[in-house]
Amino acid sequence: MPERLMVDVVGAVDIHVHSAPSYTHHRPWDDDVTAQHGVSEGMAGIVLKDHTEPTVTRAYLAQKAAPGIRMFGGVVLNHSVGGINPDAADFACTMGAAQVWCPTVDALRHSQVFPQGNYATAPEIGPAEPAKKSRHLLKKPPISLLLDGKLTPEIKDVVKICQIWDAMLGTSHIHKSEMAALAHFAKAEGFRKVVITHGNWVLMSELTGAELRELADLGAWIEFCGTSLLPPHGARPMDAEVKLLNEIGIERCVLASDAGAQIYGTAPTMFRAYLQLLNNTGLPLQAIRTMSSDTPKQLLNMA
Repeated sequence: MPERLMVDVVGAVDIHVHSAPSYTHHRPWDDDVTAQHGVSEGMAGIVLKDHTEPTVTRAYLAQKAAPGIRMFGGVVLNHSVGGINPDAADFACTMGAAQVWCPTVDALRHSQVFPQGNYATAPEIGPAEPAKKSRHLLKKPPISLLLDGKLTPEIKDVVKICQIWDAMLGTSHIHKSEMAALAHFAKAEGFRKVVITHGNWVLMSELTGAELRELADLGAWIEFCGTSLLPPHGARPMDAEVKLLNEIGIERCVLASDAGAQIYGTAPTMFRAYLQLLNNTGLPLQAIRTMSSDTPKQLLNMA
């Protein structure tokens, strides 16, 4: 049997990692341990994401605990920070945010996909997860970027803030119609760092290959996450994943893990497994390096 090349994550940058503490999910590893995992595998950088609080200062402290890696943070514009709140985006970017994300668990699209509720309410709450004793008192409606079919003034300001600070703007869990409106506005403004978050997550995005290519042509970057291929997200065959990457164009895609759930391994091992599967399915190593190292370094101004 021919020997197969083993793919590593040395020098790679993962722009989508969840860690503890977390309000919404049980995350097995704290920020500092997550950073140390990255160091142990030779990674160059990790971007920490949390659904309810900014991670900029968390990343700063994690990097102090693991100085061998660059740690980055950002803010997700859910209700916990005021929704589509330009102030929250501005404060985070002023403190060094690498990415501002559109709503996740509070997005209108999220509530349509997961009608059971926006936050984890399972009785078997993990040890790192708080008891949500007062959540029922907060009854704000799901968030949309659109009002009467047009982008709200608030999200337009967020785009401009990200442009000023040269930070990424991730689409997270919004509807594909909102993504399209956002991409068109960003192009008109000359902003070139819209990231279509886990664009390969069929259950959430429902984006076709043609729609992803159209977003890429508007200047957006298409993020492919390893966890999007695994249960409970609704997997696609690996050959279809590689075909989609090639259809969109390697030069417009970025690979990430979206690791951090208790059902997966550490972020580096999850990321490495995804890259290995892509290579096993025929994606050249150079293309993998471009999307997992070169492109995220460019987006983070690390190069």
